[in-house]
Amino acid sequence: VAVVGSMLWVELDTLKMASGVYRKGLLFSPQGSQLLFHQDGKTATVDLVETSDFTSIRTNGKPDAAINMVDRNQPTSDESTMVLLAARPLVMRPEAKTAAVIGFGSGLTSQSLLGSPTTVSQPVPPQPPTPSQPPS
Repeated sequence: VAVVGSMLWVELDTLKMASGVYRKGLLFSPQGSQLLFHQDGKTATVDLVETSDFTSIRTNGKPDAAINMVDRNQPTSDESTMVLLAARPLVMRPEAKTAAVIGFGSGLTSQSLLGSPTTVSQPVPPQPPTPSQPPS
């Protein structure tokens, strides 16, 4: 009865669900952030959140890729990781002609791979999306 009642009368706030509480325990405010995308999949919920400081891809509320889209002189802590993910295989195999990037993510790793004069990047989706309604 409680489960059915919750499903009928409780409205879930997708912005709060995208916030997560992994590091600071803070929720996104509707005044300072905007939910650009919300998708429920078989194994995860993916959100794209834009704030005044960054745009981030979040899986189950945990930030996976954050990029500073405003001030390109101040990269986020995630940007160095994403660039190094592309640089490491290029250093280990400079003769490589192709590379696979699992997941589309922010695109920074693929962009860094494509910056190599000899490498072609092939993104591989991790799972097909599940149809859902766009955020309201």
